[in-house]
Amino acid sequence: MYDIEHGLAISFIKDYMDVNGDSYITGVSLQDIETYRGIKVGDSREKLFELYGRPTTIQKYHPNTYYVEIIYSMDDLNISFTLDETASSINYIFIDYNSKKSSQDLIGEGLSKLYDDNGGYKFDTKNLEQDCNIPLNCPKLHYTYTDVSFLGRCINSKIESCATKPFYYKINGHFEVKKSNINGTFVYNSKNLLSILFEGLLSGEDDDTKDNYILYGANIDMTTGEVILASDLFDESFKEKINENIFTNIDTGEPAPKELYDTFRDSFYDCEYSFYFDKDKFVIILPVNGRYLLGADYKDLVDCMKLDNPIWDEFLNKKQFE
Repeated sequence: MYDIEHGLAISFIKDYMDVNGDSYITGVSLQDIETYRGIKVGDSREKLFELYGRPTTIQKYHPNTYYVEIIYSMDDLNISFTLDETASSINYIFIDYNSKKSSQDLIGEGLSKLYDDNGGYKFDTKNLEQDCNIPLNCPKLHYTYTDVSFLGRCINSKIESCATKPFYYKINGHFEVKKSNINGTFVYNSKNLLSILFEGLLSGEDDDTKDNYILYGANIDMTTGEVILASDLFDESFKEKINENIFTNIDTGEPAPKELYDTFRDSFYDCEYSFYFDKDKFVIILPVNGRYLLGADYKDLVDCMKLDNPIWDEFLNKKQFE
């Protein structure tokens, strides 16, 4: 639900898993309204720290942008401020009330009804330009059963959020999209995991580069409905794996220039858009204007995997680990 005049956006979800059939708010995005402590979009980093103190987490929002996400957490409540580093000002505020609960509500037999053992999850394509002014072809789950329509909508909402999130801040902070030819396709489609690659050209009115080759991934854990971060998959030793001996260009088989590994290593770990899964390799996406995909065999990453994450089970059982 959006109230443009008052700058308020509310995300809500109908919980069909609940015998009471209650609805609840998952989060609120603030555009022109101040937070309880007096922070609004456009305020400075200094004012934020003065009123809120030391944050719980500060992380790079995406390697391709100048944005950082500053998060304050208490129990299950989170408030995040996205900061434009070039202007040192806040341009997005999101208060998370129940996203964890809404993801947990996706778990159950309902999701299995969307999966076909012979072909995986079926999907259609939706152009998002009418909904959010971003000319982007986004995959969406196809479903016909009315009893799983709620689950299908939830997953499609996650996919669309992943598809548009890297654009939101760049559009509002730097340039308006004039044209694009960007398509998202499933590169890995299993009962427990959806991995999507978005790829194409983007042009903007105020951008120095007329045609930007854009490439990013989105990965959804279908057992929880959560978007997967690299930090969910690997421990800190993974950073040392990002080198020319482990990751090579999936198109040519050659390593990338050493400086690209060095630049990318620290920014990758907390990012949700810079990797995807395929059946044979874990692939990272370098933040350069061009197609630069580096893949590593799963067997070469086992010693830094968080093996308690069930996502790895289907890869660890493949022949390459025998």
